[in-house]
Amino acid sequence: MRAAVLGLGKSGISAARYLQQAGYRVVATDDKATSAPEGIEFSKDIDLTGCNFVVISPGIALTHPVAKMAKDLGVEIFCDVELAFRNVQDAKIVGITGSNGKTTTTSLACHMLNASGINAKTVGNIGTPILSETLSGSLVVELSSFQLETMSSPALDAAVILNITPNHLDRHGTMEEYTKAKLRIGSILKPEATLWVKKGLFTGYHQFGFDAACELYTDGAYIYRFGKKEAPMPPLTAHNAENFLAAYALACSQGADPELCAASYASFTKPKHRLEYIGSHNGVQFYDDSKATSIDAVLRAVESIDRPIVLIAGGVHKGYPYDAWREPFTKKVRSLVLIGQAADIIEDDLQNAVPIVRASTFEEAVERARTLAREGDAVLLSPGCASYDMFTSFEERGKKFQQLIGLSDHTA
Repeated sequence: MRAAVLGLGKSGISAARYLQQAGYRVVATDDKATSAPEGIEFSKDIDLTGCNFVVISPGIALTHPVAKMAKDLGVEIFCDVELAFRNVQDAKIVGITGSNGKTTTTSLACHMLNASGINAKTVGNIGTPILSETLSGSLVVELSSFQLETMSSPALDAAVILNITPNHLDRHGTMEEYTKAKLRIGSILKPEATLWVKKGLFTGYHQFGFDAACELYTDGAYIYRFGKKEAPMPPLTAHNAENFLAAYALACSQGADPELCAASYASFTKPKHRLEYIGSHNGVQFYDDSKATSIDAVLRAVESIDRPIVLIAGGVHKGYPYDAWREPFTKKVRSLVLIGQAADIIEDDLQNAVPIVRASTFEEAVERARTLAREGDAVLLSPGCASYDMFTSFEERGKKFQQLIGLSDHTA
């Protein structure tokens, strides 16, 4: 048996090791790497002849020459999560996708399951490759559009689509294609499984929201599921409440106790770099929202802060216009500090809407934001763009921001 791995990031390396242990002869390739882990053949000029399949890293588009080669040769190509789904036997699996809130909802659903005594782990797009975990117990899988476009195995016991707003258009080309990729989550459900969607997103599925017509809703005081009052509702803002309801739907579908799910929110810690409060200095608050890589994620961050904002934005452009920022920024953003490849496009789209400052480095951007902020303001890193023009990941970008701010104890 022979298999190829395209891309040697975290998921690629875990897939290569998994296949090696399963008895495959593995050949790997990567545009940037020069070698593979020990025992795995590496080739810049990979030959797919005789390969049973290719495992492609989610960050690599299907237009890559090796992916095209696989298609021409009739060699099946899919991501590491699909490989796991084809080999899983006794795990219960729920999946989460959407443009915003995936990581928070994935972490919260896992937290709820564990609070009910159901041993659960988070895997997938959240950071831990699924093939690095034992494929048993309860798995809560965060799924990106990149992963979903190569998946086909019906392995999910329940799933949720949180929302769909413009994102990754540089990869998918159009909103129609992006939406189509997200909807593929419905094709990897088990026959008896349920797909939950945010109210008004699509018809024909179970809905969650703030309307009594939904299968799962809250009136602000209590949670109702299938017409039955189940548990008190934690006091949350609208978008946090949506993430909570989605996680609650998945956890309860797997047998979690409704009241324990609701009560567990009090002990839940949000993922790092997602509107994370860093601290304050001289009356200025600092927030790390490095994970906000879409238009809508930035809007939600801006709406969540109840004071004037000096915003650091920019990075790698993902193919969408920034016009949706104009009106909200006019009301809330005192100054906008732009960095990265997308700076020119953002400035053109927001001309005359908000004062704009340009910075040539990330360090300069943070310093300019500090200088521009007044007492009573907030400095917010919420880029609305990918990070890989300056960093290897949004995590690295967020860590650098926190290091430059220097308020690790959250006080000053």
